[in-house]
Amino acid sequence: MFEETFRALCEKAAAGIKTYGTDFEKDRKFAVFTMLRSLVKLELVFKRNSLGQVTNVLFCRIYPNKNSELYYLMPEVFVELGVNEFRSTFFSMIENEERLRACFGALWGIVTEYLPEIEAAAADGRLPWSREVKEDDYLERRLMFPEYGTLSREPFVISDYTKGPAYRALLNGDAQKTIKLIEKARAKGKTLEYQNRLCDFLKERGGDFSPMPDECNALRDDDASAKREIPKYLLVLLSLFAALFVVFLAAKLIFDRIFSAGTVLYLTAPWYMCLLLAALPAGFGAIFLRKKLMTLFFPKTGRRYAERDEMKNSKTVDKFAGAAFAAAVGFAIGVFIMVGAASERVYADRLDCCTEESVFKREEFAFADIEEICHISARYNDYGDRIERGSYVLVMKDGRQHDLDGAMSEKETEEKFLPLVRDCGIPVRSLDSDRDLP
Repeated sequence: MFEETFRALCEKAAAGIKTYGTDFEKDRKFAVFTMLRSLVKLELVFKRNSLGQVTNVLFCRIYPNKNSELYYLMPEVFVELGVNEFRSTFFSMIENEERLRACFGALWGIVTEYLPEIEAAAADGRLPWSREVKEDDYLERRLMFPEYGTLSREPFVISDYTKGPAYRALLNGDAQKTIKLIEKARAKGKTLEYQNRLCDFLKERGGDFSPMPDECNALRDDDASAKREIPKYLLVLLSLFAALFVVFLAAKLIFDRIFSAGTVLYLTAPWYMCLLLAALPAGFGAIFLRKKLMTLFFPKTGRRYAERDEMKNSKTVDKFAGAAFAAAVGFAIGVFIMVGAASERVYADRLDCCTEESVFKREEFAFADIEEICHISARYNDYGDRIERGSYVLVMKDGRQHDLDGAMSEKETEEKFLPLVRDCGIPVRSLDSDRDLP
């Protein structure tokens, strides 16, 4: 993503200064353009992420000795040189080529401004070729791999100057909050020297400072857009939910029309079952189809949303959401079919219902074969516990029994089913429990 544009910008920048060689390498997580000068080495880096901390970040590494592995990040260079330069040299959340060009221009402008001083400092030792780790160095205490200090510190520095609470507040225009957060961390000995100097600088300026041009401030734009997009996303979610509800409701109406043909009484799940069935796939579907739906519903802002989403979320998120959406749809359809198949169908001369073994296996009870209908007030479970739940039980002449519990409530049986069978002369009697059934 943007690697070729990044390379073209680097090559153009390298053509504007004297170099003794350039190199470009990339993989799926980063792209690095190297420029060799007479003494120092520059690496312009476009990194997709850094230990999950930030994404699509642009920054620069400075090697005071092009033949060594020790490098400095730009804030560290300013501390070593004693320069009060607080413009941002880390640009994160770059979502499109337009943003990349703006951020690259800002970064390269700062690098070329200080490059002569950096080279002079590297030559006379003011920018050391080796680094001494102090016991009270806050950054070094945070290292995950102390033996690889130059490598392991980078994610923390990048996070501090892109996504860290203090710098994030500054990028959002709240310098006073930045001062407060740095002062709080400084009191605990948990700040970098560059942060201390930034805090003092902001105090001197009365908080009047912007660390980067507006066109480069993707984090501020993302925070603002996220708030505006919440109601839009909810509208997309509700629209998808409504569409799925209509589909399930239409299917239910078709099923009911087919299965209720010729019946005098048809009992099945209520229509609002479709609301529950539509909810789960709508949630996962809104995640899986978010970019397409936002672009469809909001053409003017949807493209920007899709760009930011692609930047922040990997393809793994889409794959997981797609699989979850497919599973949710399959589950909802399965439940829909099972509930539809479990309907109770009463014809003029018989009851058609599913068996206890399977909702897809049905059994008929002809009215002429019913010996009696018994009402039980309670039932006993396998452990001998009495459960106070009444129902009606069909007792057949051949000894079979069919409990209407779960298929029809007592009220539905009394109001809808019993009036149909009374004309057939079937007796109805009351029993205490299922243990009293014949």
